[in-house]
Amino acid sequence: MLKKLFVLILISSVFLTCRKEVDSISTDSSVKLYFSDLVVHFDTIFTTVGSTTHSLRVYNPSNQAVNISSIKITGDQQAFFRMNVDGRPGSTVTNVFLPGKDSLYIFIDVTIDPSAPNLPFLIEGHIEFVTNGNVQEVLLLAYGQNAHFIVPDKFTKGLPPFRRINNGHDTTWTKDLPIVIYDYAVVDSNQRLTIEAGTQIYFHANSGLWVYRYGDLKVNGTIDEPVVFQGDRLDEYKDISGSWDRIWINDGNDPINFNYAIIKNAFIGIQAEYNPFIGFKQENSPNRLTLNNTKIENSKFVGLYATNFRIQGNNLLVSDAGESNLFVAGGGEYDFNNCTFANYYRDDPRSSPAVFLTHLYQDFEINKYREDSMRVGFVNCVIYGDKESEFNIEEEVEPGKKINFTMQNTLVKTNMDVTQHGKYRETIFHTETSDIFVSPYSGDFHLLPVSDAINAGYAGDTLNNFTQKDLDEKVRNAGDDLGAYVYE
Repeated sequence: MLKKLFVLILISSVFLTCRKEVDSISTDSSVKLYFSDLVVHFDTIFTTVGSTTHSLRVYNPSNQAVNISSIKITGDQQAFFRMNVDGRPGSTVTNVFLPGKDSLYIFIDVTIDPSAPNLPFLIEGHIEFVTNGNVQEVLLLAYGQNAHFIVPDKFTKGLPPFRRINNGHDTTWTKDLPIVIYDYAVVDSNQRLTIEAGTQIYFHANSGLWVYRYGDLKVNGTIDEPVVFQGDRLDEYKDISGSWDRIWINDGNDPINFNYAIIKNAFIGIQAEYNPFIGFKQENSPNRLTLNNTKIENSKFVGLYATNFRIQGNNLLVSDAGESNLFVAGGGEYDFNNCTFANYYRDDPRSSPAVFLTHLYQDFEINKYREDSMRVGFVNCVIYGDKESEFNIEEEVEPGKKINFTMQNTLVKTNMDVTQHGKYRETIFHTETSDIFVSPYSGDFHLLPVSDAINAGYAGDTLNNFTQKDLDEKVRNAGDDLGAYVYE
């Protein structure tokens, strides 16, 4: 009898303990789970059909138990992934009980068929956790095609996730395989990145290349094998503007050189400025960027954005941007020879001209500054588009303060006051749209035979080593056509 009573008491005790545990489930929406990784990274590159498995530990730091109402795989590419939550398989698992100060394991696997048509370089999904209405996510990242992948290993507050690509030495990218960048790849101080002809560089959404202050970049494309910077989408949406973020170049001693590069579909094609985290202007820093035979196409915001820099463009084509093709702020020195700035952007209404110059600039905290030392020169250029005026200057913020700019033998569409003596030399002004380019809304900015840009070039000695031939490598003579292309 005593034995039966003892068993009954024991059962009752267990029941009450369990009941107490159930009753202590937290309903606090601020309770958050902890994860062993914020990114589950499948870094295997498959050459044949294959799969690999990774684990994720989920920890409840609270003293009370929680009920995870749902754990599910989400995203457009979720079909590549499968999971098992504490022994329960499925793409969605509901009502998962997790005691306080306890953890559970999730096993995730991915299957890749590299021969599948239109397989993306990066396959991305998320595991979504909903606990008391609080939603948390863990990123799933796998490789679809054979390429060199750069994924972040540094997560610093206030900066995008990034990875330094140099590891203390200079680096060369070649055309052997595509380069695929997720988040930001960084060229660190006193390191050089050389990109050889024919290299294809693909950026995931919101990703970019950051040349940190005193870093160096040499882009060595050729007319037959340009270096291409583009988004990583391979489907019908691959040419949407803003598919990736930007090439961000900070101050330094070594000149940054681009030769035969194509930069397309970014948010900002190139942003060149002093490092804003150090201070916008550091003395004794040359800050030179040279763009030769380069195209910056279809930028969501600005094609070439420069603050307090020194830039030379030769045979540069900047076309189609959501705001300006060229936006120059603060000070600096800028020389553009045989360049075309053409804006026929169609994705959204545009409020800014193709070329905009201003004394004013601002930092990341929206503090405004002004710099009165800007000098800008355009020689044998075309500045055009489908807006009423495609060239504007914001100057004389203070009396007597003007931007030092000149236009020599340039075709420009503008409604500005162009009577300033010495600023415009043999410049052709249009106030209404004329036929200039072969097919501007299709991205063909070669000249029509009726274009006013033909035979309007400066007859003096203005050609340099990079402008003696045009962007197609046709011979250019003094007095020839304006812009990046010579008419046949």
